Amino acid sequence: MGPRNWSSVDLKVADLFQAGTKEWNKELIQQLLPNEAPSIFCIKPSTTGAKDTYSWTMTSNGDYSTKSEEWVSSPIMAEALAIREALLQARGHGHINVAIRSDAQILIRAINGRDQIKGLYGILQDIHNLTCYLSTFVFSFISRKDNVAADNLAKKALFNFFNCM
Repeated sequence: MGPRNWSSVDLKVADLFQAGTKEWNKELIQQLLPNEAPSIFCIKPSTTGAKDTYSWTMTSNGDYSTKSEEWVSSPIMAEALAIREALLQARGHGHINVAIRSDAQILIRAINGRDQIKGLYGILQDIHNLTCYLSTFVFSFISRKDNVAADNLAKKALFNFFNCM
């Protein structure tokens, strides 16, 4: 069968650990992700066995915030991760026509190839790679005032999800 061809596999964080440990496999990471290796090595894997997830945490006043999570470096990072997840979900459900609207104008400009955002290169690359599974796709900016309903729906879904657990 031969060695695993990483370019044809959905790589997971667990694949980057040394077998049977929660320690980074530095040689593998340097080989597969040389540009992201320094950032990866700064991340301390969970020693409690907690499941890795992306989340927006509810603050004491009932708002959701990415700022309370140290591992999500900024709201634009959270938005980029959400767009990548949306594309993964669309792919998983067989959707081939996708329109994504975001109130993160800088991120939309970067996705559409007009700007670069330091620290998001890998996620932007994932987003671009996922578009190859789509027949049509559009990434467009929507103002915050026009995005209130979607934002409230997302917050309500998160609230309901965490209250059902």
